Amino acid sequence: MSHVYVGIEDIGLTVSQRNTLIEAFKRLGPASSPSPAKLCHWRVRLDGLAAIFEADFGENEVTIEGVKGYLASIFGIDPALISHSVAQTAYGPVVTFNRAGDKLRLVQFGGVSPTWAESGDACRAYLAANAGEWEEN
Repeated sequence: MSHVYVGIEDIGLTVSQRNTLIEAFKRLGPASSPSPAKLCHWRVRLDGLAAIFEADFGENEVTIEGVKGYLASIFGIDPALISHSVAQTAYGPVVTFNRAGDKLRLVQFGGVSPTWAESGDACRAYLAANAGEWEEN
């Protein structure tokens, strides 16, 4: 398990695909825990096109292959048909998933194997830098 913050951004999904993906992410992490912080909770960006999730994610739940699996089930295709690219940002690695055009970005806040504190710090820094997109005035 890995207790981290991850963000997703829709850059080419349909509304139905985005909603299906968000609902899939909401079910990730443990079903119960004596520590409520380990349960999946989320925040949606004001425009509805991005969300941040925090949970004690299972080993393959937020990996590149795991996300390809979610997208493949939404598109009804083989996961091998989805390509990806990775770029490093100040907040952590960003993976862009592509299937006939870019569809989704995912960031694991804090790096490849961050601690919960490192991931949280990176997520809070991202939110502070992008407050206009996430906070109502």
